[in-house]
Amino acid sequence: MKHLSTLIAVKNLTIIQFTKIIQDLFYLDEFILDSLIIHLKNCTIYHDESAIAFCIQYQNNDYEYIFNETKQNIYLSINKRNNQFIDLITYLNKYHFLNNNHFSYIQPNIKNMNDLNQVIEFIENKTILPVIYLNMSLKDFKNEILTEIQSTAYILTSEDKNFHQAFQNHFHLRNNSYILYLNHEFQKISFLKKESPQEFIEKVKIKIQSYVLQRTYSFPYNMKDFQHHIIKKIIENHKENDFLENSSIEQQVLALEDKKKNLQKNIDDLNNQILILENQNEELGSYIKQQGYYPLILKGNEKEFYKGEQRNLLLYLLKEELKNNHNQKQQQIIHTILEQNPSVGNRNRYLTDIFNLLVNEGLSKKSIDTLSRYGIILNHTGKHPTTTFFNDSRYTMTFSSTPSDLNVGRQYYRQIRKLFF
Repeated sequence: MKHLSTLIAVKNLTIIQFTKIIQDLFYLDEFILDSLIIHLKNCTIYHDESAIAFCIQYQNNDYEYIFNETKQNIYLSINKRNNQFIDLITYLNKYHFLNNNHFSYIQPNIKNMNDLNQVIEFIENKTILPVIYLNMSLKDFKNEILTEIQSTAYILTSEDKNFHQAFQNHFHLRNNSYILYLNHEFQKISFLKKESPQEFIEKVKIKIQSYVLQRTYSFPYNMKDFQHHIIKKIIENHKENDFLENSSIEQQVLALEDKKKNLQKNIDDLNNQILILENQNEELGSYIKQQGYYPLILKGNEKEFYKGEQRNLLLYLLKEELKNNHNQKQQQIIHTILEQNPSVGNRNRYLTDIFNLLVNEGLSKKSIDTLSRYGIILNHTGKHPTTTFFNDSRYTMTFSSTPSDLNVGRQYYRQIRKLFF
C-alpha cells in the first residue's frame, strides 16, 4: 500500500502531551491510560512506560503514530497525504516541540543560504526530504509552492547569479528548475509558455506527492513490532499474577484484526449493493417519467419512532378508505397506490412481538425490559403504572395497578395497539 512514512525529531514532549495532541487532531473520545491496550471507536492505543502508539482510521485513511518519550521522536505512517499530517507538524512547531536543530520540517536550517558549501552539505548529508530548486526566473513562486508542499519538500532559490551558476555546475544541471530526490536522482520542472502559474505549482505539487507517497524508511521499530512488544508484556504480566491460564492475548488480538477485516469486507459489499440500488433507482425513475406516472411526495415534521411508521400509517388509512363509497376512478387510484407501495412491515412485526410477550409472559420483569426495545417505557412513580411511547409525553397510557382479569395481557396489548400503533 502506498504510504507516507517518516521520523520526526521533537523536544520536551511527554506522552501525556502527545496523547492530547492526537486527541485534538482526530476528535478521539476521552480515555484513561489504565491498560496496555485501549480500544476506542476507530482507534487502538498501545503504550508502556516510555512509548505510546496510535492506530487510527479517520476519513478513509489509516494513520500510525509511535511516540518514544525517551528518544524524543515520532514515527508516523499514513496511507494517503492529507491535512492531518500537515496539522501535526504545524501543531508541534507552534508549541515549540519540533527539534529543528536536529531536523527542520519547515525550511532548511542552513545558516547562510548563499554559502554553496553549506547548501551542498545539507542536500547531500542531512535532509530526508526532496529539494525543489527554482532558478532565478521562478524565484517569485517560492512562497506559493511552499504553502502547497509544506513539510514534504524544501525549496531553494537565490538571487545571486554566481551562486546559481555554481549550484548548477556542482549538480550537473542545466539552466532550469529541478527536483532533487533523496536517491540522488533529479527531475526537471519547466514553466511552459502556455502554462499558468497555478498550473505550474500544481505540477510541482503532484510530482512531490507522488514521490513522497511511495517512499518508505527503515526505523529501529515499527507498528507491528511495537504491538508484539505490548502483547508480550501483557502476557508476562498475566504470568506474574497467575491470571493467564490457557488464554492467549495475542490470539485474541489477531482474532479482532480478522474480525475487523471481515467487517470491512462486509462494508465494501454493502457499499457495492448501495451503488447497484442507486443505479436501479435512477433507471426506475427515468422509466416512471417516460410513462407519465409520478410518485407521491409525503412530508411531515413528526419524528418516526420506528422505520416505516408514517408510510405504514398512510397506507393503512388508504386501505380503510377503500371501505367507503367512492366512485370507480377514486377506488382504482387508491387500489393502485396500495398495490404498488407495500408497507415496510415493522408495525406488524412489532405488534406480533408485543402480543406474544404480554399474552405468554404478562407484565414480568423480563417482558417489561423487552418491551422497552419497542419504545414502550413503563413508569411506576404514580398511583397507577403508566406507559409512554418512546418517552414522548403526548403518548401516555395508564395501567391498572391491581388487574383482576385473567386476560389482562390481551387487554394491555389492545390498549397499546389502539393508542400507539
